[in-house]
Amino acid sequence: MGLLYGGGMSKEISQSYIKSIFNYDPDSGVITFRHSRKPLSTMSSNGYLVARLGNELFMSHRIAWVISNGMIPEGVEVDHIDGDKLNNMIENLRLVSHSGNMKNVGKRKSNTSGVTGVTITNNGKYRARVKSHGKYILDVRCGTLEEAKDMVMKVRRESGFTDRHGF
Repeated sequence: MGLLYGGGMSKEISQSYIKSIFNYDPDSGVITFRHSRKPLSTMSSNGYLVARLGNELFMSHRIAWVISNGMIPEGVEVDHIDGDKLNNMIENLRLVSHSGNMKNVGKRKSNTSGVTGVTITNNGKYRARVKSHGKYILDVRCGTLEEAKDMVMKVRRESGFTDRHGF
């Protein structure tokens, strides 16, 4: 796994090496190849702009972070604060733990209730669940969608989820 793909770290890659390959404009978030001046245009299957050099896959938001702030420590991820995977302006990027990154995830396409953390049970009731640090901190059944939504939102706010989580 390459340095700037996920959390992998290659020992030989440094901030100066990244700067020798890429240019980054922090105001626009645009990353270009230093020698051709062409912007990154390859899209990964999960919606990020990427560049492949040899066996290394460089994710745009991680390139932006490294150029602006230095190497990314092991165990942390670069999060898009607004959830837009193409918005690589430096003020939209932050370092967070994996758990912190998951607290900023939007609603899944497969969601059927319209509220992240709320599912409809077989008997027509609603199940409200919130998971944090690998365990459920809320897991209750409710009579109405509104009741389930209110419970989920209250627990999320108390647990540090972002306002955009699940929307």
